[in-house]
Amino acid sequence: MKNLNVVILAAGRGSRLNKLTQYKPKTLIKLNGKSIFDHLLDNFKYFELNKITSVLGYKKNLFRKYKVNKIINKEWRKTNMVYSLFKAKNILEKSDSIICYSDIIFDKKIIKLLLKNTKQDISLPYNANWKKSWKERYSKPLEDLETFKINKNNILMEIGDKPKKYSDIDGQYMGIFKIKKKSAKKMYNFYKSIRRNIRSKLSMTEFLNLLVHKKILKISVFKSKFEWHEIDTLKDFKVTKKKITI
Repeated sequence: MKNLNVVILAAGRGSRLNKLTQYKPKTLIKLNGKSIFDHLLDNFKYFELNKITSVLGYKKNLFRKYKVNKIINKEWRKTNMVYSLFKAKNILEKSDSIICYSDIIFDKKIIKLLLKNTKQDISLPYNANWKKSWKERYSKPLEDLETFKINKNNILMEIGDKPKKYSDIDGQYMGIFKIKKKSAKKMYNFYKSIRRNIRSKLSMTEFLNLLVHKKILKISVFKSKFEWHEIDTLKDFKVTKKKITI
């Protein structure tokens, strides 16, 4: 475990949170008296995952107090999460890595499950309580939900498209996954093969979907019913503030 890298993608501002991110990135917003970023660091350090890198951009100077490896995405205003991920290319190719969004708070038991799951190129937990969670956050959940289809062997078959009905959804992506170092090289080579004007607009789930459909990598998934929150909007912040127990 000590050789496992953690890469936290924290370059963006989080503009949908309006005034809450006027002077700081959303990962530094506090819930239960602790910032999202601190929640994440505490979870990883509990499992002695101390080789932590964060890809930063907006208000990067506010992270000076944190003793983590820092990589700067100077183009954070016009790039996306996938671009930030590959700013850490050299890190990903040194050892197996956990990739994590910076706007999620979750029970550390999810990391325990993630560490046990080593079968495929990528291991990925999915939210089994997705319907309840999205109904609390959105008046029309299908407008924000994404397709997530798995086969009987718990291999991901589709992710990131717009669902037409709830039966298109077996779960929801949680913003965290583990990748083997040899698989990270394959993933980057594939990324570079995509035309620049297309890859610059790809969301993370769209990119994962391409990896699946082009048979570049195999993604194994496992169910999680543990507490998980995503803070993407003001309503998310209010809902999480009421419900968080971790």
